[in-house]
Amino acid sequence: MREKQLKLGEMNPTPQQLLDLFKISLSVFQIAKHDLSNRASTLGLNLQMIAEAIPGLNSPIASARRTERLQQFENALQRAIESSEELLASIDGLLEPHKPLTYDQQLVSRPDDIVRGIQQVQGNPSIGISRNSLRSLEIVFPENVLFGILSELVENALKANKTRGKVVISWKMRHNTFHCDVHDNGPGLVPKMPNRFLPLDALIRPSPLKVSNALGLQIVNRVLVLSKGLLLFSKSKVLGGTLAHFEFPVIGFYRR
Repeated sequence: MREKQLKLGEMNPTPQQLLDLFKISLSVFQIAKHDLSNRASTLGLNLQMIAEAIPGLNSPIASARRTERLQQFENALQRAIESSEELLASIDGLLEPHKPLTYDQQLVSRPDDIVRGIQQVQGNPSIGISRNSLRSLEIVFPENVLFGILSELVENALKANKTRGKVVISWKMRHNTFHCDVHDNGPGLVPKMPNRFLPLDALIRPSPLKVSNALGLQIVNRVLVLSKGLLLFSKSKVLGGTLAHFEFPVIGFYRR
């Protein structure tokens, strides 16, 4: 990872601007809490399935039925192991001691590095970056928050199409506002994605969108509102699925 060129101290931000940035930075823990909650719920569900399968393992039922019960038990056990490993890994990531960070490291984001980090975390080669993106761009915005926002949008996009999921991310600056688009090739956030941009609430209200899928997006939406930004959705013209667009103002940016 290259050293950041944008130096926050040289911009002489006001105390209020710094306070606002740190408030936004703290808001990312809402996303982390939601992520841990989902993993814990998955683990609890798998453990319940194991408990329900155990009585049938020792009962004098037909051989074929007993074999089926045993297979169900082994499958549930494997899923419980995997979900518990995910939960522990997430907790370790949150509790891992962090080195002291300078203002420039905490409050300056390089989108290109963040997307590459998400590619590594997801281990998914189908997460791409648009050629039109400003690869050298650096913005004054908490790095952990931008990582959390993009991670949630990418994970939500891949969740709908696990086997052949594809995501393309692009970003740009327009005046002093950072704009980012996350395209996917899934079935759409709702059954009939609109061709015009709509806020999340307008999509959730009339549709059968599952609350579990919407919760993470609602958290992202609140974080962006706190950042004086917005989150909108429409049908993707690039990949045919969902286009998640978000934007927020910044007090400074750098690009070569």
